[in-house]
Amino acid sequence: MSAPVLWEKLQVGGAQAIVGFKEPGRGRGVVNRRVVVSRERVHSALQALGAHAGITVVDTFSTIPAAVVTLDFPESIEAIRALPFIDYVEPAFDPEGAEAAKSASKSSCGSSSSGGSPQMDMATTSYGDVLYARLPDLGVTSAWNVADGAGVEVAVLGTGVSSRAPQVNGEFVGGQSTSPSRQISRTWTGSWSTTPEWHDDCGHETKIIGTIAAPRDGTSMSGIAYNASIYAIKTDNDVILGSVFGGNLGRVIDGIELAAPRSPIVNMAFGTRSRYQSVTDAIEVAYDTYDTLFVGAAGTGICEGDGGPLFPARMPEVVAVAQLLDDGSVKCWAPQVFAIPVDRAFSLDPDVYSNQFEASSGSSFATGVFSGMAALLLGKGYSRSQTIYRLRASTFALIGSYDDVPDIAHALGLVSRASLSGPSLVTRTGGYTYSVTQENAPGTASLAYAWAPNGAASAITTVQFTRQPGPDRQVNVTAAVTQNDPSFGEAELPSATATKAVTVRGLGTTISGPSCVAPGATARYTATRQSGTAPWSVAIQTNTPCEGDFKETCNSWEGLPAPTLPGTEVYYKDISPSQSFAVRSRATDPDISATSVVINVSVSPNCQF
Repeated sequence: MSAPVLWEKLQVGGAQAIVGFKEPGRGRGVVNRRVVVSRERVHSALQALGAHAGITVVDTFSTIPAAVVTLDFPESIEAIRALPFIDYVEPAFDPEGAEAAKSASKSSCGSSSSGGSPQMDMATTSYGDVLYARLPDLGVTSAWNVADGAGVEVAVLGTGVSSRAPQVNGEFVGGQSTSPSRQISRTWTGSWSTTPEWHDDCGHETKIIGTIAAPRDGTSMSGIAYNASIYAIKTDNDVILGSVFGGNLGRVIDGIELAAPRSPIVNMAFGTRSRYQSVTDAIEVAYDTYDTLFVGAAGTGICEGDGGPLFPARMPEVVAVAQLLDDGSVKCWAPQVFAIPVDRAFSLDPDVYSNQFEASSGSSFATGVFSGMAALLLGKGYSRSQTIYRLRASTFALIGSYDDVPDIAHALGLVSRASLSGPSLVTRTGGYTYSVTQENAPGTASLAYAWAPNGAASAITTVQFTRQPGPDRQVNVTAAVTQNDPSFGEAELPSATATKAVTVRGLGTTISGPSCVAPGATARYTATRQSGTAPWSVAIQTNTPCEGDFKETCNSWEGLPAPTLPGTEVYYKDISPSQSFAVRSRATDPDISATSVVINVSVSPNCQF
């Protein structure tokens, strides 16, 4: 990027830039997620920058070799770039996000809120709290039998936390949310005009914090990890990363440096289309240094240029989470994205001194659901990689075709998944073996089949199909795993099922006879019933006029002969050298559709039979 273009972009944010440092002669200051610049080099670089007229250092970082500077003149850019230890120079505010912030997010601080209970899908917990109705589908209520997030802290970067909503203040500990380690901590980076400075006057992160860890106390909504702790860090005042409504990127980096050493989960429900090297370095270094699980919003109002996740969610070190809509679509989707159904979900109302909640949606709230689920796993002793693996292995298709919705109960090993193998096309006689495979939890496996969707399960592994009236049809074979382990407590634990659609048919007749005959020869064709015992009929016909001496009947292809008996034979004598024909065996069974077999016959002196 040329200096004039960069200078123009810097004007969006008061001519503030982030400058990265490296060792002279090296390509980068951060390589393979590791800082490769000495502290002495960074110190001397800061001194050199401070000695230049028109360059003021306003912030430095503890984990990455970079600083935030203010530039007074356009010429300062070239002066910085001329220094041998400069890695990069980039805007501290996102110029491309300025208009996006104005149009897509600031009016609602990145959330879509309808504000009234009729728009919400709600369930109720046994303790009296309301719960988003989709959470049981994701295994959350089942997971509560063994996990509640105790001992896990989730850092939430963004707009801070409300100083008014009771559930994230004085009532954060109470009811069933009284784990000895449970607490909510608050801080901020930069300088804010709110009182206190960590106060969320946008409301965005307060809603997400409620989704993650609101107390289960019977007064309002329950968080997913209702005994987890929260570390709320105000780094911005909007969801567009580095937008003019929020803080510069340096505040986000400061927040990452505060969160990663102490919080195993860092929720980042913000983003932008542009990639910034400084933020990339901060996340990479923290990811390599600590066992931190970064969770990012893929995007809702805006997506990356190719329609994929925003930055930083699209980084490999960040778990990208998107919203699954009721029509089965996923905004800002990519193969690595987790999809969470949060259409008509709800969240804490950050603007009132009571435990009210309001309807919300968007990928930001999807990150809250995912972070809460991850806290349940981490609270059971799983590492970052194990948590991601287990959630990835648990994914299924809840709506539509996106098979990427996580099931926390399955990830915790509470609920068996049933898989079913066996043929998808069978005849009505004989037994066909179907195998049930179950994973994780102890249970009783069984199979059932039915001509309708619902059939009684029984402890069998072989399905015997019997004759039923009517034409060929689809049969549902269902494998079920019933939970029967008392250690799981009273369970909201569902049975696991897998269903296979099987086509059942009678195969009618076969026809035997030569497909090549010599002129003047006699050809014999025999139709035989292949299976079944019900009354039936069969006819053999050709597509040529009858010539020669037939034992039974000879009709044109267009017509059907009268029914004949099983085992019908047709003889064709004195075949003309110019003829070629087809012989068709057609069976009519009152229980199935008519089936037919055709032999195309050629006539040639070379044929032998």
